Amino acid sequence: MSKKVTLTQSKGIKMSRSFIGNIYYKLGTVVFACLFSTMVNAQWVLDNDKSSLYFISIKKDAIGEVHHFKKLTGELSPNNSVTVTIALNSVETLIPIRNERMQSMLFNTDKFPSATISTMINVEEIDALPVGKTTLKKVDLMISLHGEAHTYSSDIEITKTDEATLIASTVAPIIVNAADFKLLEGIEALRKIAGLPSIASAVPVTAKLVFKQ
Repeated sequence: MSKKVTLTQSKGIKMSRSFIGNIYYKLGTVVFACLFSTMVNAQWVLDNDKSSLYFISIKKDAIGEVHHFKKLTGELSPNNSVTVTIALNSVETLIPIRNERMQSMLFNTDKFPSATISTMINVEEIDALPVGKTTLKKVDLMISLHGEAHTYSSDIEITKTDEATLIASTVAPIIVNAADFKLLEGIEALRKIAGLPSIASAVPVTAKLVFKQ
């Protein structure tokens, strides 16, 4: 009797170990699959130090000046959405008093501290893009600024420089109209305080955005 009991317990132990081993194997497979899925679908994050967004103001009908924003954040998410946020207080015109006037009189940064640019890009196509290759995409860019939103059609070049780096650049300047964002009053205020005969209300904008994975 004792031998049979021992034999039964031994089988039970073997079955128990086999069952536990099977659970660990399945758990390991699930964890690996999740990790692999996360790696494949990891989002692309904007590199502010290597990215740029420039705009040109034109005064007196003939004098153009190039300005930019120093602080950009953004991402290309696994759900194909692209969002870039511009900190409007980071506007740089190379003249401190003009920076302050743009922040307060044009952008009204106390109420509207940021602007956003958003669009959709197929992440699977980007992941499949060979290193060193460039693809051209026609996209609709929604710009949200000063409490208003407007969509502009644009051609964007996307280059994968290595497995973890994308560069997205505008092919041609995007002409942003101040009237679309109720900024005409702010432009007029800037014109008056600067004693200028005119400041253009149509502004060319270009961007080079670097994303890291």
